[in-house]
Amino acid sequence: MEEDRDEDDAPLIDGMPELPGGSFRLPRAPAGLRETVLERTTRAVRARRGRRRLAVAVALAVAWAAGAGTTRLLDVIDGRRARDLAEAPRAPAPSRAIEAAADAVLDPQAILRQVSRAPMEDRIRLLKQAGDAYLLARGDLEKALDCYRQLLELAPEARTRPDDGDTWLLAALKQGQTNEIRR
Repeated sequence: MEEDRDEDDAPLIDGMPELPGGSFRLPRAPAGLRETVLERTTRAVRARRGRRRLAVAVALAVAWAAGAGTTRLLDVIDGRRARDLAEAPRAPAPSRAIEAAADAVLDPQAILRQVSRAPMEDRIRLLKQAGDAYLLARGDLEKALDCYRQLLELAPEARTRPDDGDTWLLAALKQGQTNEIRR
């Protein structure tokens, strides 16, 4: 007779034609389980947030330390360069005339206005002063070169030899003129 039964009608548990009542009812959680799970979850979420904040703080500290280390390294490199420059042979100290021209912030245009009325010796001195003022005080190479060229045209050959009171530009022009005369 069991063979005649349909498979769908077969009992779920052998020897029991039906399931007992309440079989599909789920058991209730014990009291306090929800609170315990909420507390553990909250602790885990807060711990993760704390670890993330710590990781960001460590990353910022590492970035700051790298920047500070780079700055220190550049200072050390600059110190070596400064020491190398200090040990290098020094250029000759500027003469008093150059320092006076650099310190005295004279108006080179006012000096040039005096040139046309001055005697020959004063013209040479005024052109040199104006050229020095343009070069040292204002950094204007073209106008300084113009003044120095006029000076060399007016100066006798004996005054065209470089001396201590000349700027580098005037000394170079005098040297070039001396070389031209020799040729």
